[in-house]
Amino acid sequence: MSTYKVKHDDNKVIISLDHMYVEDRYTILMFTLRVGKTGIPLWFKEFKYHDSEAYTYPIFKEAIQTCHDLVKLNNPDAKIKFLADRWFGNHVKILDYINIIGDTYTVRAKGSLLTLTMDKKEGHTIWKNINKLDAYIYKSKFYPHAFITREHRFETNIVISPSYNHKEPLYLLTDEIDKIDTKISGERLKELRKEFNLTQSRLAKKLNIANTIISEYESGHFPVSTATLYSLSDKFNISSDYLLGKTNKIKYLDKPKEKELIG
Repeated sequence: MSTYKVKHDDNKVIISLDHMYVEDRYTILMFTLRVGKTGIPLWFKEFKYHDSEAYTYPIFKEAIQTCHDLVKLNNPDAKIKFLADRWFGNHVKILDYINIIGDTYTVRAKGSLLTLTMDKKEGHTIWKNINKLDAYIYKSKFYPHAFITREHRFETNIVISPSYNHKEPLYLLTDEIDKIDTKISGERLKELRKEFNLTQSRLAKKLNIANTIISEYESGHFPVSTATLYSLSDKFNISSDYLLGKTNKIKYLDKPKEKELIG
């Protein structure tokens, strides 16, 4: 990895993930760094053919975190984007974790995926398959801040784009469009963490992220995701503007009676 450097101005690094199947004998989960038309394996694991473990959240979390750490070790300012095909669109925990660690995703979803949308005839919101949403013939249609899946009500952006290789359009889920492109004040986060008697490890556990992410936030190495910013604001009971350094006045949302460990 140390021999590769991000040369373009936007600092984007693209990592694709997918399952591969070998002669009905093996399933391989592969995370690949895209360098032009070349793919460089960053992480992979072999399983028995269609082994259910190859599709579990802990495996993906481990792989995503490993790839994130490898890239950030060599380029702390890299903006990592994960690309994936249709199977991943229904697994919002994977998408949420990518968002939590400050990276972005664009994944292809199945047309049967449910989203909450306003129905003009009914006059209220209903759950509808995304292939039933209005779409353009010659250009993309963008649905910002859409909720998907009844169980999780996960918020993302939906893009419906014409496809010249398939009969149906491409249904894409992405969080990159709505990304907060700024860094939290690492010094303020560190002060708050110590004020609440929390180690980096304990805070990371409460936010369900890796210890290294807290260290990177406090070092100011990459932009914070919307979800993580809101979570930190909620945990410390303060305004997000203070964490972002937009104001020097600390403002408690609900003034605490005493400094206690975060719940």
